Amino acid sequence: MTYLMTSNAPGDIETFRAICERVESHAAGLIARYAGCNDTGLAITTIWESKAACDRFTAEHLQPALVAILGDRLASTEPGVFVAFESLDEREIGRSS
Repeated sequence: MTYLMTSNAPGDIETFRAICERVESHAAGLIARYAGCNDTGLAITTIWESKAACDRFTAEHLQPALVAILGDRLASTEPGVFVAFESLDEREIGRSS
């Protein structure tokens, strides 16, 4: 079942890109990722093939990369808002360029 995760937390695009460079090749099961900046900092939505794929990536690659790149800043960063859920209804709507 498709799994979606959205986070809205303090952050900046440079740090986001540094983390992506470190982990992107390990994102097995990632279908899509959307990221942008807002008043809180950084908003990211990821779409995964399954919750298991998301959990595995987070534990094995994302968390270690966050610790390596943010170091002591990680403990002092505001937690932000995280929403995750398994999709019960899916519909892709065509995009025009």
